[in-house]
Formats: sequence, structure tokens, C-alpha cells
Amino acid sequence: MESDKGNLGTTGQKEERIEMAAAALSELRIVLLGWTDSGKTSSGNTILGRAAFCTEKGTEESEKREGFVDGRHVTVVDTQGWKRIASLTFFKKEIVRGVELCPPGPHALLLVMRLDKDVETGSLQELLELLSMRVWNRTIVLFTHRDAVGETTDLERHIQKKEVYKQLLEKCGNRYHIFDNNEVGRDQVTELLKKIDEMVEGNTERFLPSKEIHEVFITLKVRQRKRSKEQPPSSESAGGLAVILAQKLHKSIKIRQT
Repeated sequence: MESDKGNLGTTGQKEERIEMAAAALSELRIVLLGWTDSGKTSSGNTILGRAAFCTEKGTEESEKREGFVDGRHVTVVDTQGWKRIASLTFFKKEIVRGVELCPPGPHALLLVMRLDKDVETGSLQELLELLSMRVWNRTIVLFTHRDAVGETTDLERHIQKKEVYKQLLEKCGNRYHIFDNNEVGRDQVTELLKKIDEMVEGNTERFLPSKEIHEVFITLKVRQRKRSKEQPPSSESAGGLAVILAQKLHKSIKIRQT
């Protein structure tokens, strides 16, 4: 019984810390990132509770809208949608632009992805390698189109069965939220804001400073070094090594014979 009380106390303390973090965050700044047709713009409207962004055409350049949500001043930046096969330069440009639009910096980055469509794996893998943990520590994956996968679908299994999604969630501390942008109620938005408050409370920095955004990208040289460590030696390189060893052995035998 004492153990149960202790656990309840710990849970209560955690809830209290999150509530204090929410109270301290009278203003909340959010940047939406994601591929074209991911439901990113609609999600911005869902958060703000109105048609703040135009959904009739894709977002051609980053836009900022503001409003009051659950008693707080909330700024939402909708960045230009990434193409299915996007370059790292394009990724960087839109991330920088989005962060710079909400000075002194965003409290949360929402990476928006559809539940009912597969993202281009290569592009997502490059994104995983591009960003440092300073970004991932402030990122929540926002899955959209909940209504398109069926009411009986086990969403946890649906997400976890895709290896690249598992890697993505591991990067951002398994934080994710699910939106149905056709839902009328506000509970899903309130729950999202709670997750953001909890994430902010767990970080040493309350937000990602706009002035330091260029420092969060991992350089090409570091990425290549990391890849070379992770990849097993190719058959060609292994064959080359075998030849070198054979030559050394032959030379050693020859010296002994003389």
C-alpha cells in the first residue's frame, strides 16, 4: 500500500510540474513541418480553432498566424510543404525560415505525417541524420488523417510496424499525437498542448533560440563519418584487405626461407 501511495505522489508531482510549466508559458510558439499533403495546414487551423491558413492550395511560403487557445496566446508557423523527394538544402531552408518567423524561438516543432500514406523513406532517413538532438528534444510527431485508417485500426501497431517510423519516434523520445482534422471537439488540441507543456518542462531550454538555428544541423562530414561507422565493410573492401594480408604473409614466409 505504501508503494502505491508513493507512485501516486510521484504522478501527482509530475502533473503539478506540468501545470506549473503551462502556467509559466502564457505564450506558446509552434512550428509545423512536413511533406506536401500531410495535413500540416489543416492541423494549424485545428490548433487555432479557425480557418487561419488557406487549405485550398499548398503552402508556397512559410506563414504565421496567432490566436488564443485555452487561455494562452499561441503562435503557429506553417512552413512550405516538403516535396516527396526533397534535398537537404530545402529541408534546412524551410526549418530555418519557420524558426526565424517566431522569435525568440519555438517551444515545439510538430513534424506532421499522414497515417494513411507512406512517406518517402530516403527523405525521412536524411532528415533523421540532418538534425541534432537540440531539435529532436523539441519535436513531437503529429500523425494526421486518423479518420482515413478506420476506427478499428490498432494505431500503435500501425505506427510501430514501420521501421523508419520507429527510428523517428526514438529520435524524439517516442512523443507523438494523433489528429483528426475533421473532428469538431477541442479535446485533441488540449491534449496536444499538454504534451507540449510536458516536453518543455523536461528540457533545460524552454525554446529553441532563433539566433542559434544554424547550429542545429549536423554537417555533411559528420554524417558521412557516422555512416561509415554504422555500415559493415563492403565485399570489395573486404577483398582488398584479404589481398593485403595475403601479401604480408607471403613476404613473411619468404624472409624466413632466406
